[in-house]
Amino acid sequence: IGSSAEHGSSMRMTSGWVAMAPQGEQVHVVHVVREEGSRPVLRLASTQPWAVSAPALRALRRSCALRQHRTVAVLQHGQYQFLTLDAPDLPREEWRDAIRWSIKEMVDFPVETAGIDVIDIPSNPQQWRRPSLMAVAAPRTVLAPLADAAADAGLPWHAIDVTETALRNLAVLGAE
Repeated sequence: IGSSAEHGSSMRMTSGWVAMAPQGEQVHVVHVVREEGSRPVLRLASTQPWAVSAPALRALRRSCALRQHRTVAVLQHGQYQFLTLDAPDLPREEWRDAIRWSIKEMVDFPVETAGIDVIDIPSNPQQWRRPSLMAVAAPRTVLAPLADAAADAGLPWHAIDVTETALRNLAVLGAE
């Protein structure tokens, strides 16, 4: 949730992304690569034991050889909320901050420390209504342990995603 960040490492990253989608005491790990002009290739699909802790992530890093990969954590349902809203009458780069305060009464966690991102909903130019967006919000109590454990394990996340947009990203790869 939020922008992805390349971490200050001189190590060359392997192409593609490794997604880790926890489900209870297991995590599903997939590595998908798409070279320009070719179809996506699934390089790894594995289910491993899971605990949100640095030792568990270190073991996962070793067993799946993840050190040189860009990694994305996929949050579990119930760890985030999707909200549909009218787009604010502000420049796009200011939406996230504006949305943070407009969803304050819609979520059951403090928005001040929440991870928030916005997704444009394409509008019909023939309609006269304000464009819509979807806000994705996750509480710090979900994001902080995940980020801290990954940093302690030497496997920082390059992005944190949610199931719906992760599936959309895979569908876009396959559609091409």
